[in-house]
Amino acid sequence: MEVWNPRESSVEELWAEIPAEEGAPFGLSNGGMVSVRDGSEFMYYGGFKGSHHKGIWKYVVADNSWTR
Repeated sequence: MEVWNPRESSVEELWAEIPAEEGAPFGLSNGGMVSVRDGSEFMYYGGFKGSHHKGIWKYVVADNSWTR
């Protein structure tokens, strides 16, 4: 997963695979992500990996962790 960093005007690769993609033969498409808590956390929702993915995942920047 790559994200745009507006403060640095650059693209950063954060992960080769996110938890919501695990087990998908070709990744997850059409999901959404929003930044919360002034950019210290991200919420990932939706997507498609052979069927519609209904989970919501939270990523915490400080400890580089995902929680469903």
